[in-house]
Amino acid sequence: MEDIHTLVDIGEWEMDLRKKSFAISWQIIRFLKLDENTNTKELFRLLTKASQYQLTKAFHNTIRFGLNFDIELEIRTDYQRVWVRFIGKPHHCRGKITKLVGIAQNITKEKETAIHLYHYQHGLKTLNAIAANASLDFDQQLGLAVKMVCEYFGLPLGVINKMSDKETMLLHIHGKPPYPALKKNSKFSTQNTYCNIAYTHDEVLAISSMKTSAYHKHPCYHIFGYETYIGAPLWVEGKRFGAIGFYDKQCYKRSFTPEDTEFMRLLARWVGSTLERSKKEQELMLAKKQAEEASQAKARFLSTMSHEIRTPMNAVIGITHLLLQSNPDPTQIENLHALRFSGENLLALINDILDFSKIEAGKIEFENIDFNLSELVKSIRHSLSYQAQQKGLLLEYDLASDVPHVLVGDPMRLSQILNNLLSNAIKFTNKGSVKLHVRTKTSKHDKVTIDFAVSDTGIGIAAGKKQQIFESFTQASSDTTRKYGGTGLGLAITKKLLELHGSRILLTSTLGKGSTFCFSLTFAISADQQKPDSKPIPAGNAAQPSKNKHILLVEDNMMNIIVAKQFLTKWGIQFDHAENGKVAVEMVKRGNYDLVLMDLQMPVMDGFKATRQIRKTHKELPIIALSASVVIESRQKVYKAGMNDFVTKPFKPDELHQKLLQYLAAEADQN
Repeated sequence: MEDIHTLVDIGEWEMDLRKKSFAISWQIIRFLKLDENTNTKELFRLLTKASQYQLTKAFHNTIRFGLNFDIELEIRTDYQRVWVRFIGKPHHCRGKITKLVGIAQNITKEKETAIHLYHYQHGLKTLNAIAANASLDFDQQLGLAVKMVCEYFGLPLGVINKMSDKETMLLHIHGKPPYPALKKNSKFSTQNTYCNIAYTHDEVLAISSMKTSAYHKHPCYHIFGYETYIGAPLWVEGKRFGAIGFYDKQCYKRSFTPEDTEFMRLLARWVGSTLERSKKEQELMLAKKQAEEASQAKARFLSTMSHEIRTPMNAVIGITHLLLQSNPDPTQIENLHALRFSGENLLALINDILDFSKIEAGKIEFENIDFNLSELVKSIRHSLSYQAQQKGLLLEYDLASDVPHVLVGDPMRLSQILNNLLSNAIKFTNKGSVKLHVRTKTSKHDKVTIDFAVSDTGIGIAAGKKQQIFESFTQASSDTTRKYGGTGLGLAITKKLLELHGSRILLTSTLGKGSTFCFSLTFAISADQQKPDSKPIPAGNAAQPSKNKHILLVEDNMMNIIVAKQFLTKWGIQFDHAENGKVAVEMVKRGNYDLVLMDLQMPVMDGFKATRQIRKTHKELPIIALSASVVIESRQKVYKAGMNDFVTKPFKPDELHQKLLQYLAAEADQN
């Protein structure tokens, strides 16, 4: 029967203090793989520095104080690393310590297992820490993981490969000289890689000495000379993707353990899931980019269509206004009113579609300027009065006396909301009245919240349709468009505009008896409650400030020139014409103009660039923008270019006239 010491690698040792000798059994000599003639000093030098200190201290405490000891020592030679459990106690003779005796046990396997387990757990914690670091993108996470595993195994080269049966591409690489000669995205034959073995067989491959393995004839060994390899296959979205592998041109200092292969298996699973998340993020980013490009293309298309549609509409509506003001034949008046109404209705439909697209794209901007609420309400009633009269309806408004006159907000958007609700009420009311109620809800310091309500005696809305009418392109019934017209966008736009203002619209309605739409908005109160909405026009002859005034019309469209010419001539205003911005800049340099009407979209030089050029030499010259483009919505762009104001085409003659009088009167006051 084999000696128990042989089975468990245990041997005895003895130190004789009187003879100053140290003896070890043959079992210790065997598991330490020492020469039989190895002396004590040589054996001591094989201990690591830490173990030498530990053993010296143990001997000292035993000899001086009679203490037992049980320590672990590390012995390193050129070809091995051995851990020894060294146990000792004092031997007494006649009351004195004369010897130290004990046993030494080879615990290398247990120690290496514990070390491997520690590294395994530490490696998993490090991977988790890398994955949890939100400041790292996926590429950085994978790069750090490869570097960490190189350090984990003590191997100089690590790669992540994307593979097919024929071609392999390096996605990530970490290497110490001379390995960095390999570059990211390098491609080579799959057959020449060790990763192909792991990839093909779908298992972890761990080889510490290639020349003694079954793969010593592999092309990778002969081409690159890699002796050590450990790698695992990668799966992404349920499909074989590639492999992760680690290399060295030296044989590995030990055999790979089950913990090593398990770590590689978990690592490959983590890398695969990271690649999968990275792929999905890239797909999302691509989809987002494509959506943004589509949105931009849509915006450009809408801007172009806006300009192209509004330009002829400017001529249609403008000439209709001119004909109505030119003492037409009584038999033509009804037709001209119908033409103007149809043109303005078409323009309203175009505006609805453009506004809805801008709201969807998040392009709506709100102003904060002083405006007169009373004047705004009167203006809206006046603009809708003809539509109400045609149906025999009473159109009223009730503005409470405690509502501040001058507020700070966006009058254009408020007008749009009220116009939508009032015109809708008129459209769906056949007899009776439509009324706008304006009341102060709360007033505190420089803020006021105002309740608005639009009520009618119209057809009403069924209970089941009350939410549906606020949806895009939707009306209460399928024949609504045929009977009443419209796009089904008015209320959807109103709802979204109010939501962007932090408000919401409420509806009460009884089928066949009428409806009431309510909402609240908060405004800042202007410091000057006497301040009108615009500069006053001098009393007397309203056109007086325009006499002897000379303006420059910058416009490239012939129909717009014809329309503008007739209005300007009628108002007694002298003008010159420039066909593009470049010509306008030269004419302003040579001429003495009191005001410039500037189109924005023109060939050669647009209105924005032309205005910036003019402002270099003419700081105070009033410049009013004229544009049929949806881009005009961004007033900041107009003001940033140096323009004073703008009028949207198709322009309302009264609005353009009022703007001209305002700025020409100001010019006259300065002179």
